[in-house]
Amino acid sequence: MHVKVTISGTVGLAIDNDNLDPVTDPAVLSQLHGVASAREEEDSLAYYLDVPLLRAVGLQGGFIDLRYDATARKLFVVTEYDSPRQLSGPELDQLVEHTIGQWSDGLGENVECPYASANGLHLDLAPDDQEIRVEQE
Repeated sequence: MHVKVTISGTVGLAIDNDNLDPVTDPAVLSQLHGVASAREEEDSLAYYLDVPLLRAVGLQGGFIDLRYDATARKLFVVTEYDSPRQLSGPELDQLVEHTIGQWSDGLGENVECPYASANGLHLDLAPDDQEIRVEQE
């Protein structure tokens, strides 16, 4: 059995000024669709799992991708893991905590976004008001 575990969350985008004025313009948000982390093993969130409960599962992958949802008019950070089985509730909770931690001050800090940099924008992969979605299929 192979299971894809997807964790996604809304992204904060702001003008990089003293006020960090939020950017909600779909034309700007959509420019960040497709931004992704490198795809080497040491760039995967699974590589940095330090929770014994999750390490034992044998999760693979866990790369960072930005996707714009035109219907919701929001930008999402998406991380997909490959799992040999369905995860239990406590395992999912631990994985969500690990993933958000990596988005906020782990590998998420290393995601390069030339468009944001060139346009004076501040990208926050784990804002305080983040909406999180978790799926297993």
